Amino acid sequence: LSHSTIVVEADARSGALAVAPRAQQLERFVGAIPGPTTSVASRGCHELIKTGTARIVSQAADIPIVAAGPSVGPMTRAPVVRHHDTPHEATPALESTARPL
Repeated sequence: LSHSTIVVEADARSGALAVAPRAQQLERFVGAIPGPTTSVASRGCHELIKTGTARIVSQAADIPIVAAGPSVGPMTRAPVVRHHDTPHEATPALESTARPL
């Protein structure tokens, strides 16, 4: 349902690491926001980047769909037309069944 999967500071045993390869199989952008290389909590993200499963994300512009704008891509939504956005059509007048006297 998403354009991208971004893994943030995931440990080597994080469940998020199982999501990244699946997202890649579905041809979604996979990114990783790692912490310091010395942090145990970042080992998973660094591994995703090292193996090529994920691309490093350091700012929002690094995510293709964000950089391109939310109105593009395979999940583009159709414009929503609300009742107040369109003029009201005239309701056809009901013909009177009464006859003139």
